[in-house]
Amino acid sequence: MLFTLLKGVFFMKSKLLTPVKLANGIELENRFVLSPMTTNSSTAEGFITEEDLLYAERRKNTAPLQITGAAYINLEGQLFEYGFSVHDDACIPGLKKMAQL
Repeated sequence: MLFTLLKGVFFMKSKLLTPVKLANGIELENRFVLSPMTTNSSTAEGFITEEDLLYAERRKNTAPLQITGAAYINLEGQLFEYGFSVHDDACIPGLKKMAQL
């Protein structure tokens, strides 16, 4: 069998390790996707923290496509005490930073 080394881990050669071009023209270096999950590391008010950004930064090296966890759009919809939010325009700068990683 043929194996390849990716970020210090050996994988069997497969399409997972090949680039893929999305319909919007963005090309991903491999086909790994980080599934959506909550990390409970935002502020109680729903603002992105440095911990949120560091988590996303660490994961981008192995999963070029990351689907974030739930973000509530109004205070009544907050399901997780330390999840991130878009209930206020003041939340946008932190979310933008995360998206640009």
